[in-house]
Amino acid sequence: MMLFDLLFKRLYAAKCTGCLESIPATELVMRALDSIFHLGCFICVSCGKQLKKGDQYIIRSGKLFCRPDFEKEIALMQMSILASEYHVTS
Repeated sequence: MMLFDLLFKRLYAAKCTGCLESIPATELVMRALDSIFHLGCFICVSCGKQLKKGDQYIIRSGKLFCRPDFEKEIALMQMSILASEYHVTS
């Protein structure tokens, strides 16, 4: 392969949101909004569950969460906010 081709692919090839590596044009991928993932990188950052077509997920700050873990994350944030507002200590 010519140097130009290698440089072109490195600069302009689609990159996986999960691992930031290039994705070959012939590879199967998962797309979510403006993000693209290798199939193996389409996993929840919290529990590591492999997500598949039809699963509910959320992308927050570029991180992929399964719905149950995202809901846990939101509940923890809300509890943290309430605790700080009321100065609750454990």
